[in-house]
Order: sequence, then structure tokens, then C-alpha cells
Amino acid sequence: MHFDHFHAMAQRDMGKHALLLKNFPIDVESLHYLAIHEKISDKKMFLSDTIPLEKLKAWFENCQDAHDDLVKNLIELTEEIKFIKTGTVNEENFGLEFDQEYWRKKIEYTQELQQIIQDRTTTLTRDEQKVAGVILDVRKSQGEEKRTAIRHLYEIHVKQYIPELLDIYHTIRNVYVESGTKKVFSMIKIRLI
Repeated sequence: MHFDHFHAMAQRDMGKHALLLKNFPIDVESLHYLAIHEKISDKKMFLSDTIPLEKLKAWFENCQDAHDDLVKNLIELTEEIKFIKTGTVNEENFGLEFDQEYWRKKIEYTQELQQIIQDRTTTLTRDEQKVAGVILDVRKSQGEEKRTAIRHLYEIHVKQYIPELLDIYHTIRNVYVESGTKKVFSMIKIRLI
């Protein structure tokens, strides 16, 4: 209910400001009729003669623009808060609540998968360096053992690491798609209510 208190105070203050701005031209006009006492000035002068009226008018226009912007922004903010409150009530009333435990588990799972990706990336980087070294050795010695080791390493990558990384990628992608779809579905359901 903090916003309601803020809104009430803002409405009250903006009402005061609107009244001041509305009366400003009349107040400025009255400066033309307020004579300066003869003991202060030996010439016949009015208060308006001592004030830079052009600057005062520019200041008034700036205040008026700022006030209009503030009113417009408060109206927009009020509408947004109303929409959020309505959405929250609809979520509670129509079973659109956010299943925190379900999503906490999904996030933990994707974090575990990301760690596997990091581990596999480290392994692949290490293996790439090994293969580069083996290739240099094979060129020098023409060893059958080295070619067999490279072939074995290649098979591990093709049959194990790459399919595993693809499965992880698809699983993480599906979690993101599911969360996005759920959000869109909830927003559509809220707007249809």
C-alpha cells in the first residue's frame, strides 16, 4: 500500500502546484498595481518595474512544462501499478502462480549442465593440445600407436562428448523455451480475463 500513500501525497501536492500555476498570471499582473513607497524610490515605480518579467515568464513556462510532465508520468505510473495489481490478483485467483520450487530445480539443473559444458570444453581443449602434439610426433616417427591413439580420441569425441554436448544444449534451450512460453501464456491469460 506504499504506492497508495505516495499517490495521495502526489495528488495533494500537484493540486497545490496546479493552483499556484493557474494564479501565476494574475499574481504577475498585480505587480503592475503595487506601487513602491516614495521613501524607497523618488520616482513613481511599481513592483513590476523591479522584476525581470521576461525571466519570470520563462521560469513560469518551465514550471508549467515540468508540472504537465509530472502529471502525465503520474498517470502512466498509476496505470502501470493498477495493471500490476490486477495481474497479481488474477494470478492468485486463476492459478497463474509462479511455481518457485519447480523453477528453482530447473535453474539448478541447467547450472549443473553448464558445469558439464565447462568441463567438456576443458577436456576438448586439453585433447586438442594432445592431438596437435601427437600429429607432430606422427609426422616425425610415422608411429602406428600414435595413429591408433588419435583414432580412439576421435571416436570418444564423436560418440560421447559431442552428442552429450548437443543433448545438454537442447535441454537448456528447452528450459528457456518452456519458461518463455509459460510467461507468454500467463500474460495472454491475464489479458483475456
